Amino acid sequence: MLIVCIKFWKSVKSQLKNMNKTTYLKLLKESIQALNIIDVQIINFSGFCNIDHLAGLNLNHADYVLANLAQVTDSQEHKEEGQNNKLIFFAEMGIKWSLDKNGHKLSKGWISKDAIDVCKIETRYAATYSKTADLTKDHVLAFGSQNVVFNIWPYWREYVSSQTQKMGAPKLVLPFYQPLADQELKIDREAGKV
Repeated sequence: MLIVCIKFWKSVKSQLKNMNKTTYLKLLKESIQALNIIDVQIINFSGFCNIDHLAGLNLNHADYVLANLAQVTDSQEHKEEGQNNKLIFFAEMGIKWSLDKNGHKLSKGWISKDAIDVCKIETRYAATYSKTADLTKDHVLAFGSQNVVFNIWPYWREYVSSQTQKMGAPKLVLPFYQPLADQELKIDREAGKV
């Protein structure tokens, strides 16, 4: 088995910004046709709840900062002779609820030196896809930027819901995932740009 690590995810946003939307959509369509999801697995997880600050906290209310992280970090291609090739994407998902030192709402953000983290849940997922055609680096970037988090989101949503209850926190149900690029493309379609 040959494993090819693809380590270009840190600069994905800048690489995609330089790509026009027509090219991006073409690459995305081709990659969607060539990749079929096989499995989604949690490969690492952590979490905690600060019981002292949990009393009376409504996790579905705006009295806290809810920070959500969802990003593809890297990918690997597995090639086996006589077998369908596989492409594995790794993604980090995280969510936390924070208050300031006095128990008041913070301004939005993932990191703050004045924050008291009330609850925090983090996971690392591996999403495995079978590959029916050769894909370029740009195909992998387009697919990873749009579809991987979308495919993982239902698993993440369920995990957050069940873990908040198991930690003794109020159950939190995350909203359905809406990729930012989808929203931007919808605006462009309505404006006649795509």
